[in-house]
Amino acid sequence: MKSHNLLEMLSRTVKRFPERTALSWEENDELHKLSYQRLWNMIRDFAFGLEKIGIRPGAKIAVIAENHPRWVISEFAVLSLGATSVPIHPNRHPDQIRKILRHADVTGIITDRYELLEKVKGASDLLQHSILLNGKADGSLGALQFETIIQIGQSIANEEQEWAYPSIQPLDVAVIYYPNDKTKTEKGVLLSHGNILNNLQSFLYVIPYTKHDRLLSVLNLSHPFERIAGYLAPLATGAEITYIARDANWVKASKRIKPTLFSLSPVLVHTIYEYLNKQIQSSPAKKFLFQHALRQAEKIYGLKRKGYNWSVPSSLQLHQSLSQTLLFAPLQKQLGGRVRFILSGGAPLNEKVHRFFWCINLPVVESYYLTECASVISATNLSCPQPKTAGKPLPGIELRIQADGELMIKIPQVISGYYKIPLSDTNVYTNGWISTGDHAEMDADGTLHNLRRKVELDPQKAVLPTAVHKEPMAGFSP
Repeated sequence: MKSHNLLEMLSRTVKRFPERTALSWEENDELHKLSYQRLWNMIRDFAFGLEKIGIRPGAKIAVIAENHPRWVISEFAVLSLGATSVPIHPNRHPDQIRKILRHADVTGIITDRYELLEKVKGASDLLQHSILLNGKADGSLGALQFETIIQIGQSIANEEQEWAYPSIQPLDVAVIYYPNDKTKTEKGVLLSHGNILNNLQSFLYVIPYTKHDRLLSVLNLSHPFERIAGYLAPLATGAEITYIARDANWVKASKRIKPTLFSLSPVLVHTIYEYLNKQIQSSPAKKFLFQHALRQAEKIYGLKRKGYNWSVPSSLQLHQSLSQTLLFAPLQKQLGGRVRFILSGGAPLNEKVHRFFWCINLPVVESYYLTECASVISATNLSCPQPKTAGKPLPGIELRIQADGELMIKIPQVISGYYKIPLSDTNVYTNGWISTGDHAEMDADGTLHNLRRKVELDPQKAVLPTAVHKEPMAGFSP
């Protein structure tokens, strides 16, 4: 049976894997771990503490912090009370943050930066609560410490107070996203529990996460793609998420963390490429051996691109096996030696970069996401390299190319729209179809490629023919 809300989704994982590690983080050169049961208990305690200080259903609470288990605890606690999370990247300009706080009617801020509280002081008359995730709070700003809220909640939890989360419905708003665009108009995208859960279920149907996975979280948790790929998908499957210090080199950290998955932006995937390529170029002999090995691997790559039924000659298989043992495996150990695949969300990767990862047996799954649709729309196949594409739509998602080349999307559930802006007042939603603002081309099988922003197109170029593709729900249980 499908979960009604995000808390119910997490509670099911907790019941299945109470003692498995949910979250881990580096602090003072040590790796600390939090089990699923302990995570659940801390969410409950923090939620009861928030309720005690006055957080009520419908309240808008901003979470502005670096990646850390306390970010996860804070948001789930907020959601469990029927309140709404407003995630904001901590590196956004203070003026932008102040505008968001005002527009979203935020009544509480949860942050790991005391100086931020100083900068947004007085941003809105509605602001009543400030909570610091670490460090000491200055009474002059009325901020409370994370530990204080936990202690308040524990005293209430011991009295076996009823937790409100089972009453939260799929249509209840969970998150308000404010995209970091260049327009002066504040646009808060509303996402309900149902929106997010539907996208999460479609995503996991295509992308194989397991309870044995460990994901190194790099993108900030306020990022829409990270919410699905790097935050909720691991927690829905019993996997482990690891966070590192803000100033740590995440590529080098992966060698000691030994992740099996990454969820990254194309820029960050390119960072790994440059790091590994530097290892290859470290000596003339190593460079020569890798160049030869990669040339042979590219032949296999070419066969894989043709589809499942193309057999690989035994001579190439032998060469690839030797290359894996002598060259590729040591290179993979620079990332910990356990990476199964890398998820990339956003613009298509450079084909050279895409091909490199597949050739050294580190497949990259590329995807296209849209915040209005709760994130991931399409993804490439893990078994077959598809360079310069965004893959096929996830189950239940329908795509259409307009006559002018714009990509339109229809999702199984109704989108929630924008905060304070009725959908009828926008040109985003028409007869169930969502305007993406992106232009694309689509093959007969539904594969998206040549994605680019609509504003970047030359208006003199010929328009594309209309095409429609819907990914069937077969084998996909709601």
